[in-house]
Amino acid sequence: SEAKGNLKALYVAEESHRAEFDTYEKDQAKVGFAPRAATVRYTYEVVSTSKTAFKARATGTGEMKGDVWEISEKNDLVNVSDVCAPKK
Repeated sequence: SEAKGNLKALYVAEESHRAEFDTYEKDQAKVGFAPRAATVRYTYEVVSTSKTAFKARATGTGEMKGDVWEISEKNDLVNVSDVCAPKK
């Protein structure tokens, strides 16, 4: 999915930045991240950073509204809110 792939790319960008500057960065442009997809259906933000940790979030827009994914410095990718899950 778009969100998973882009968050993994953002994780790699953050780790590269930390290796060079010894800290994570909230500004996506400074770490060299830009979302890749023919049609971008999520917004991406780094919601918190420190010298040792970061959390980034992908929030669905349009038809994906309500779908939320997060990733951390531990490379843990979590679907916080899944609009694609089958309804019971």
